[in-house]
Amino acid sequence: MRYTLRKSEILRGKHNFQKVFNSGERIYNNLINSFYLIEKTDTKENKIVAGFLVNRKIKSAVIRNRCRRLMRESYRLNKNILNIQTKNFYNVSIIFYFKKIIEDKKIKLQQVADDIVNSLLRIKDEILRKDSI
Repeated sequence: MRYTLRKSEILRGKHNFQKVFNSGERIYNNLINSFYLIEKTDTKENKIVAGFLVNRKIKSAVIRNRCRRLMRESYRLNKNILNIQTKNFYNVSIIFYFKKIIEDKKIKLQQVADDIVNSLLRIKDEILRKDSI
């Protein structure tokens, strides 16, 4: 398992974000809301892409960028949770949305990682549930 986050694993494009927001499911956590969309595909591999958003009500760009970096790092370290063997193959699009308004730089990686791991575990359960149907 490679613990890198490649460009091909990042969700890009307004259309793709809108598709996940409009058609996907939502997971509520303490700091981070997660939106995800699971689609069955004909390819012979699971494709998982993730996007990272931070609420613009957080005024400081420095803090917004730190939140984004922490989310990317947490996802990069824990993305192996979604490497599962299924009968069918799926495209999974995930958006992590940092919603909490925090105006200090004391946000810790562990706080963000807890929410990311919780979201990934719930998405994994949903994939397994869809695969068993």
